[in-house]
Formats: sequence, structure tokens, C-alpha cells
Amino acid sequence: MIETRNGILIKLISILVMSTMLFISIWANLKNIIALYVVFVSLILALFSWRNKYKFVVYGLMAYFNYSICSAQYLRIIDNTYTKWANDDVSYIAIRIMLVFVTFLIVSYRYDSKDNQIELFDDNKSCLIISLSLNLIIVFLLVREIILSFGSGRGSVSSMYEYAVIIFIISFIYSKDNIQRKITVLLLFAYALRDILSGNRACALQMIIMFALIFWLGKYTIKQSIPFIMIGITVFTMVGGNREQTNFSLNSIVTNMLRLLSGGGVNDTAYSAYFTSMTFIKVCKSLSWSDRFDLFLQFIKSCFLGSSVVKNSSLSLYTHSVYAHDYGGVLPFYFFFYLGYFGVTLIAFYVNILLNSIQNRINSSGNRLQKGLIVYIVSTMPRWYLYGPLPLFRGILLFSVLYGACEVLRNNILQKSN
Repeated sequence: MIETRNGILIKLISILVMSTMLFISIWANLKNIIALYVVFVSLILALFSWRNKYKFVVYGLMAYFNYSICSAQYLRIIDNTYTKWANDDVSYIAIRIMLVFVTFLIVSYRYDSKDNQIELFDDNKSCLIISLSLNLIIVFLLVREIILSFGSGRGSVSSMYEYAVIIFIISFIYSKDNIQRKITVLLLFAYALRDILSGNRACALQMIIMFALIFWLGKYTIKQSIPFIMIGITVFTMVGGNREQTNFSLNSIVTNMLRLLSGGGVNDTAYSAYFTSMTFIKVCKSLSWSDRFDLFLQFIKSCFLGSSVVKNSSLSLYTHSVYAHDYGGVLPFYFFFYLGYFGVTLIAFYVNILLNSIQNRINSSGNRLQKGLIVYIVSTMPRWYLYGPLPLFRGILLFSVLYGACEVLRNNILQKSN
């Protein structure tokens, strides 16, 4: 379809349209037109991904998040604190960043003609001791978060809790039978439920996407899955209206549903993260390129050492001292802050390098580490797109290290048993 001449033509047209819009926008206010175009390109990316369920999850969610951003901020401005800069110059710069990002996603995109399913389970390579040990760690983290969240209202989760998705995936990889897998699934939904009841959504959404990728997508087509996806998006968007108190009464559900419909079905986390992203633009204007690059080096250090150890490595924390916001931030804005438009282009290519690896590895020859990483990258999409880019770097590193350690342990157990 778009692998050869058509694909090249689409990419050339995308670059031409982007260049024309950026050039004309120097003199004319095109931000609403650019916003419409960003939504259009996002939908095109989702449609291109139709044959690959894993890419479709990523680009489908991205299309929804980008629609939420553009609708709330430009097309039908929602009147709240997150859209107070809708008529500020910073909103114009922000939508141009989004334009560059989605354009280079199209340029670096590779079309998939196959629809394959990742099979994580291999009883010949399972290890009961490793899987059960990982499940005990999961139980410990869950109990710890429940204890820490007592009396705190809306729960704030630790980074260990957020990275628990890595432990779950690797536990599934080493699980041996259906009973053990069912126990891990119960723990997974306990995690998700704890997150939802505390008014959070990010960790719960990761867990549910992971479950769907491992157990569900192989049984249903994209067309069959869409109604469930739409219901899931609606429920999780409504949970945002329940943040301050755990209230799932009929009256609360109806109120949140009406609020969701009146707002055009937009996701508040998406346009909240966009507001945070605009603070990145405002703050970077007051910094030299040298200062911005120094902060980039701090971010790189945090990929290895953790953001809690490396000072000024969290950009949302750094800008919060200047502008009040609810943290997070949309992926391309982090790299615009650090490296300008070159950084936006770079991260677009990096995302597709990771996603294009799905096309290469989603077959029987791909090893379990590669397959597990694919599940991890897709599962954590809402976090790395709306909260911060660390899962795309530190998360992948932690996954690889933990899996490698488990493989060494499994080999040692096998040697001793023989």
C-alpha cells in the first residue's frame, strides 16, 4: 500500500505541507488549521497501523491524545486553568512543535503488511522459582503502596510502583502453567484497581494494555476490539473527574459522563500535560543553549541513575518552580526544550525505530527479551507520551537488566538440577 512509490509520495507531501505551514505561519495565524492538520496526520498514522495491532494501540492512543490536546486548546477551547494560554504566543509555538513531530513520525513510518501475535509463553524456558519470586515482589510493592496511600486522598505512586509493569511482564515470561498465570493476572488487576480507586489512571492503564497485548489481541481482530477500546477510553477519561474523592455512585457516573460529552470526549490528562509542555517553552526562552544542554546531560544521567538521584533531571519538576502545573509533559516538548526542533525530529525517529522493530521481531525468531520489550513499549505508551520520556530509555534499560539477571539465574538453576 504505502511501502514504495505511494509511501515516498506521502512522505514528500507531508514535508511539503509542514514546510508551507511553518513558512506561512510567520505572517499569518494558522494555529487552528495546524491543529486540524495534526489531528488528521495522527488519524492517518493510526489507519496506516491497522494491520499491526501493536502499532495500532500506540498510534490509536496517540491520535486520541492529540485530538484531546487540539480540541481543548484550539478547536473548541475548554475554559479552565489548563487552557488559559490558548491565546498566548506560546500556544502558537506549541502547535508548530506538534506539527513537526507528527510530520517526522510519518516520514520515519514503515508500513506493516502482516498481523502477527507475540507469544511470550514457552513452557520449555519457564522457571517457577523466578516467576513466584517476582510475584512476591509485586505483592510487597502493592501492600507498600496501599499502606502509604492511607489518608492521602488521591494516591501518588512511587517510581518502583510505576515500573512494576516490567516485573509483571517478566513474571509472565517465566510462568509455567495457567494456574500460575491466573495468579499473576489477579495481582495485575489488584494493581489496576488500587490505581483507579485512588483517582490515578496511568499505572492502571499500563496494566490493562499489557493484559490485552498478552492475552487478548491474539484472539480478536482490531475491528472486534474497537468497541471495548472505546468503552475503556470512556471509563478512564471519566475517572479523571473522580480524582479528588473515590465516588462511583450512579449520580457521579452520570455527571462525569455528561461532562465528558459536553467537552467533546477529550482526555483531561492530555491537555493538562500540554499545558505543562507550554511551561517548558516559556522557561527555555530564559535559558541559554548551554544551560538547556546541561539539563539534557542531567536527563541522560537520570536514565542510568534515576531522576531522584540526579538533580534537575526531571523537566516538569524544574519548570514547576517557575509555573504551577500538574507535572507530566507531552513527549516532543522535552526534546524541544533540550535540543530545539532538531530534538523534536530526533525523538520522532527514535519512536519509530522502536516501533519498527515490532515488524522485525514479531515472529518466531524473535527472542523473549525482544518480545517482552515490545509489550513493555506499547503498554507504557500513555506514560512516555504524556508524563515523561524515561520509560523509553531508563525503562528499556531496567527491563533488559532484570531479564538478563533472570536468565543467568534460570541457567544456574538448570545446571544445578542437571
